[in-house]
Amino acid sequence: MAELILTEEEKRSATFLEWDDVSLGRAVKAVAEICNDDHGKHALKATGAAVFLVSEAVRSGATELIVNLEGATDGSCDLGNWKITIQST
Repeated sequence: MAELILTEEEKRSATFLEWDDVSLGRAVKAVAEICNDDHGKHALKATGAAVFLVSEAVRSGATELIVNLEGATDGSCDLGNWKITIQST
């Protein structure tokens, strides 16, 4: 499994975009392994969506962001109801 080693500066950064390329690569690889996604296609989308949500929370000064999706669909597929919670640790 990929080991994600971050500098103290990277840990304090507001977004993943401030990380160096090596750390970003490790993050994508770690998420791909968690998602069992050999080519990283799905992991990259999930990580991108998570980074967007975290960035929006940080930008607004929040330490928590809750998104409620009711009756979510993906094209013609019903995805149901979801609650997405982002919390600073």
